[in-house]
Amino acid sequence: MKTFIKHSVVFCSILGVILSGVIVVSHMSDRNIFLMDIQLSKWGILKQGKNWRSIIMGDSRGLAMNKEKAVADQYDLFNFCTVIIGGIHPYCYFLRTYLKYNNPPKVIFMTFLETTFSTDSGLFRQPPIAFGDGQLYRASRYYSLAGLFTEPIFKQFSSVRWQVLATRLFPNKCYVKILEPLWLKEKYLDMNTGFAAINGKHVWKPTEPVLDEMSRPYVPSALHIESMREFLAIAKEHGIKVVIVHIPTPQSLYDTQIQTGFFTEYFAILDRLSAEFPDTLKIGNKPYPYPDELFSDYHHLNDAGAERYNSAEFLELLEKYAGK
Repeated sequence: MKTFIKHSVVFCSILGVILSGVIVVSHMSDRNIFLMDIQLSKWGILKQGKNWRSIIMGDSRGLAMNKEKAVADQYDLFNFCTVIIGGIHPYCYFLRTYLKYNNPPKVIFMTFLETTFSTDSGLFRQPPIAFGDGQLYRASRYYSLAGLFTEPIFKQFSSVRWQVLATRLFPNKCYVKILEPLWLKEKYLDMNTGFAAINGKHVWKPTEPVLDEMSRPYVPSALHIESMREFLAIAKEHGIKVVIVHIPTPQSLYDTQIQTGFFTEYFAILDRLSAEFPDTLKIGNKPYPYPDELFSDYHHLNDAGAERYNSAEFLELLEKYAGK
């Protein structure tokens, strides 16, 4: 009996160490499990062929859009935003996948971090992303196994393919469901609209390191800009209007970015793309500030911020670009 107990303790200890290692290498923050759950849920809806007239897609900031079901029903709208995982290319992959199962929407409201166009954004960069980064964890269920070998970008960045495959061995739907309550107790996802709140009760306090990091000189990435051209070409082929939507920015961060001229190169990129795709790409709005207390971190709206945004600026964008 004592031997059995001893072996059991040793076994459980080893299992605990292995599980801890899996958690560490699979994700770098407690949000990743909730974000994985969002992606799995939304990809399931993607394949049901519901044929929305308008959709929202982009990074996790866009999760704060489409809060009210009545508005979603009025504009026949669903929010497919997940997270930023690889610059612009994942959006190309998503749109092609969407069009396999659904009729083309009339409008895509697209949101992404301004830094998505920069050289330090996403999976596809040199030197390679560090193993264990949260973006690898999330991408492990974003790309299909076939996609990892057929998408040309993985030939150019073969190390990313193997990192994503290795990370995919760990997270699965059961794993996510088991660990999710342990890591993120404050969450919300509405599968009628696609709206989700991330740490919605939190209030962000600005710090100098974040303000400095998010306001550095803008260095564009030729790779990501080319991927955006690919995205717009797909949209043009299917008669889809793409509306770039900028989610509000914390006042303190916005002020710093204005002072450093952060947006100058970013808008130069958008202007060039608008000239190339004049009937497809529309700039719905430009970056603008909200008070810091309406954010849960430096770019995600909290509950109060989402409430304000969805009852004001978002309705104006919908009426202008998706109204009948």
